[in-house]
Amino acid sequence: MLQEKENGKNMFPALRFAWEFGYSVAIPIVVLLFGGRALDRVLGTSPWLLLVGLFFSLIVTGVIIWYKVRKFL
Repeated sequence: MLQEKENGKNMFPALRFAWEFGYSVAIPIVVLLFGGRALDRVLGTSPWLLLVGLFFSLIVTGVIIWYKVRKFL
């Protein structure tokens, strides 16, 4: 029983990191893609601003992930 409690305690930091990792990837992609799509509709430049949003979201996501993973390296 004690070993099960210790395993549960060790799992919470990993779950927290996975949760942070997930939303660190999802939020920039969703925000910048929808922002690019909305601007494309307004300005009539489809699909260019969507692609720019995708490009910047990948850069932002990479930087966020780098700072989060760097703590463990």
